[in-house]
Amino acid sequence: MRTTPPTGTLAPPSRLVAMAAVAAACILAVTTLQMQGLTPAHAATGSVVVVVKSPGAPSAGESAVRARLVAAGHAVTLADDNAVVAADVAAADLVLISSTVSDSVLGSRLAGVSVPVWVAKPYLLDNYGLAGAGAGTAYGTRPGGAVDVTDPAHPAAAGRSGAVAFQAAGQQLSFGRAPTSAHVVATAGGEATVYAVAAGDPLAGGSAAPACRLTFPLVNDAPTTFTADAWAMFDATAAWAVAGCESLPPTPSGTSVAYVAGAPGALSAQEQWVIDRIAGAGHDVAVLDDTTVTPATVGGTDLVVIGHSVNPGTLGDKLLDTPVPVWIAKPYSLPRFQVTGPTAGTDYGDKPGRTWVVTGGHPLAAGRSGTLTAYSETRRVSWGRPVSEATVVATADGSPTVFTVPAGVTLASGTEAAGCRYTFPLFALGPTSMTADARAMFDAAVEWGVGGCGSSEPPVGGSSTSWWSPSTA
Repeated sequence: MRTTPPTGTLAPPSRLVAMAAVAAACILAVTTLQMQGLTPAHAATGSVVVVVKSPGAPSAGESAVRARLVAAGHAVTLADDNAVVAADVAAADLVLISSTVSDSVLGSRLAGVSVPVWVAKPYLLDNYGLAGAGAGTAYGTRPGGAVDVTDPAHPAAAGRSGAVAFQAAGQQLSFGRAPTSAHVVATAGGEATVYAVAAGDPLAGGSAAPACRLTFPLVNDAPTTFTADAWAMFDATAAWAVAGCESLPPTPSGTSVAYVAGAPGALSAQEQWVIDRIAGAGHDVAVLDDTTVTPATVGGTDLVVIGHSVNPGTLGDKLLDTPVPVWIAKPYSLPRFQVTGPTAGTDYGDKPGRTWVVTGGHPLAAGRSGTLTAYSETRRVSWGRPVSEATVVATADGSPTVFTVPAGVTLASGTEAAGCRYTFPLFALGPTSMTADARAMFDAAVEWGVGGCGSSEPPVGGSSTSWWSPSTA
């Protein structure tokens, strides 16, 4: 599990003392969750902005929600409903609007943001296109302790189905008359209580959703009474939402991935994100030490990922001759696998970048083509000058950053590749800064690798050297 602590807050400095006390309370709450055996399993993690009425004094329900998000590995920021604007949440993976916010204060201020928005304030459902107008009829709250999961296959259901004990009977559940485009996961008293509208689908007012919009009951202090089933659904909903509301397979696929790291016992938040994302797609992930890994230890896996923390000198060429597909995310290991020449800064390296130019048609392009924004802010990306038979899928600032080398092609050493080799940038702080487009390509890279890199890989635009000049590196 990622243990990244909550990051900065948008609250004014005068509230910092109060927030320190809240942070201590959240740590206690996280410890309590772990003692109860309710610590969430590996899943996608990301940055969450929770919009509240008072960041310096969150309610008991908000503290429970925040503690749960932190326990799951999400980086959480509290934002004041009086001050938050679209620019404050643009880099977040998810915005959660708490039930304490004043609907007249916040209004529709965040309705146009291009990130998933979870509206837990029922009286804002109409502002965010999740219900029509009419408090008490189109949206509102009603007492209830159970929900009826109508779509157990949806990730937000967390495997639950039918009647589910959710919270104490005296608490309130939110509801909304969901637009016809919504995917309803659970109902309460016959009304939708957990549902979502996908990006691009029509909202209640007819406009297209700028990004996923969803609701899940978190009314007042009800979360302090949640059952284990309710928390499981909460965890699954949060993981699904920070991943862009992408429906990843909820059950194991029977495939295995070996992730090679420099320090398996002290993974960075970025590496944990990668591991969680792969595991969240249903693949079994084993984290191996670059000091002790051997061809035999990866021989039964479907894919090997050479992580960012690997020491190229320690790993060396120990896995050069493995027939298993290898994803080389460490740029300084590219020459160890003979997919580039040996000179750093000329044949391989890293550089600042934010946008990629994608050549469409290859599975790793995930249906994308042309110029796309890969990160929410400028990050360093890996690049390499690949061997002539490589297929370049994407470039960053003119240098190949996503490319593949099929099994059997001639490597830089003159020998043949023992198995499929490819690279996709997972450098430094890049993974948790990926946009939805880059995450889609990441997912495609995982599935393509565990699937054996395809039975035959068609060329895309000829060899890399037909259009790429080393002078641009």
